[in-house]
Amino acid sequence: MWKNLCSPLVNTSESAMSLRKFIGYVSPTLKDPQKCETCGKLFTCGASIFGCWCTKIKLSKETLKELQSNYKSCLCKNCLTKFAIKNPA
Repeated sequence: MWKNLCSPLVNTSESAMSLRKFIGYVSPTLKDPQKCETCGKLFTCGASIFGCWCTKIKLSKETLKELQSNYKSCLCKNCLTKFAIKNPA
């Protein structure tokens, strides 16, 4: 990965994006916001080397399978919590 970030043959904007993504895993506050697929609101995914807030939300196995099949990306905390309340683990 570092080779790609430092290589003169790699587009500078791609290198900057890769570095920003890497740094986001160390400090989620530096991540770019993404749009929740259910409500459309912007939020910051908490995934980092330390874990994520979403792992604290308990989902049933059925709900987790449903979410994985219907959505490609993370959901915001409010939407994920609504799914957990509808179908508790």
